[in-house]
Amino acid sequence: MKKTPALAILLLALAAAAASCGPEAVKPTADMERLAAVRKVLNDISSDYRERRVDALLARLPADVDKADPALRPGLKRDLERHAKGSLDFEIRRVRMTDADSSVTLHWTVTLTPSKGAPLERKGTAVWTIGRPDPPRIAQMAGDSPFGVSPP
Repeated sequence: MKKTPALAILLLALAAAAASCGPEAVKPTADMERLAAVRKVLNDISSDYRERRVDALLARLPADVDKADPALRPGLKRDLERHAKGSLDFEIRRVRMTDADSSVTLHWTVTLTPSKGAPLERKGTAVWTIGRPDPPRIAQMAGDSPFGVSPP
C-alpha cells in the first residue's frame, strides 16, 4: 500500500513531461540568433587562420585596421608565411549586446608550428566589437591582438 503514492507521483511526473513535449520546434530568440552569429564570426576567423586565408581574415577586421595598428597586416602575413601550421582558438568569456553591436570579451590562443622546431604558443585577452551588418564583421578591436605574434 505504501508503494501506491510513489507510483502515482512517478506516473504524474511522466505524464507532465510527456505533455510538455510538443510537435513544434523551439524557435530561437533574437538574442540567441545574434549570439550564434557572433560564434560563427569567431569560428570563421579560426577556420580562415587555419587555412591561411589572409585576405578573408583581413576582410573580417575593421576597415581602419591599418591606421589603428600598422603592424597588424604584415604581422599576420609573417605568422602564416613562416610557419607550416597555425591555429587560432577562442574562448568567449562574455557577450554584451546592444541594438547596434555585440561586445565580446574573449581569450585567444595562437599556436604556430614551424616545419622544424618547437611550436610557438601565445595567449591573450581582447574585447572585440562585432557589428550587425550582413555578414557581421569586427568593428573595433581592443586588448591583445592574436595577429602578428611571431617575432619579427
